[in-house]
Amino acid sequence: MKKLILIISVLLSFSVTLYAQNAVPLQCGSIVESEFTRDDEIQRYTLALDAGDQLTVSVEPFGDTLTLGVAILGTDGTVIARNPEGFSNTIFVEENPIAETGTLSASGNYELLAFNNRLFLPSLEISDNLNYRGGRGLYTIFVTCTLRDGTIVEAGDFLPINMSSPSSQPAFSGFGVPPMDAVDFSNGIELPLTLGQPAQAPIGGGLVALYTVDASAGQINILSVARLADDFPVGVAVINQANNDIIFFGGMPFSNDLTVTLTFPEAGTYVIGLFALDGTSSGAVQITLE
Repeated sequence: MKKLILIISVLLSFSVTLYAQNAVPLQCGSIVESEFTRDDEIQRYTLALDAGDQLTVSVEPFGDTLTLGVAILGTDGTVIARNPEGFSNTIFVEENPIAETGTLSASGNYELLAFNNRLFLPSLEISDNLNYRGGRGLYTIFVTCTLRDGTIVEAGDFLPINMSSPSSQPAFSGFGVPPMDAVDFSNGIELPLTLGQPAQAPIGGGLVALYTVDASAGQINILSVARLADDFPVGVAVINQANNDIIFFGGMPFSNDLTVTLTFPEAGTYVIGLFALDGTSSGAVQITLE
């Protein structure tokens, strides 16, 4: 029996983590879950937008004990939108903060800040006052954009990305599994994943959602992936980041969910990549690792 060899190029030259100083890249339509693990914390995100776009960022905490604030920084680093709670020089935490920009004048990278204590302006320094702490815990950030042409990209939607070149694979006319294009993870968006907590992400049109897992040798976890909306084929790959060894590859051409028991063969960092099998479709998925 001939083996079908799938080569997925993983060129992860850097790692972006939500708990480091680097900002996590988002896009219009993103829904991302994260967690405050300490008091007096700022978590940063970045988003590329064009002049004429408008941006709305809303944040929902999990449970009843967490409050937080949100701010949007312009291309020059100044605050252009924020949740309303607070004064001109201070942003307070609240239960469900929302920040909305007007029509943007400049194209470039905009930064989003989520924080669990009051934030001072214009220094962007967070308070260490116990009276204003919002607590620790999980939250979800929702990104909605109104583009210059009037297109509204709601949180959970996906703005398609043009592929740079068509597939070079020959047409398959036989019976069996057709050849597949390589999937490059180097430009994927790395997202946080909390064990046992579902996370959602838009994928497709060339966009790959990446989740990293630090595993010990012989560790066993159950991976579940569900298609949330639209009929699009979802691919799933679990890869050893150190040597590009694939420990799992699967997909959902037509089904809505997939569950698999993963056994990590050696200690190290593994990448779970979610992508559109056809390279062009798009939609939203939910992933859970238990």
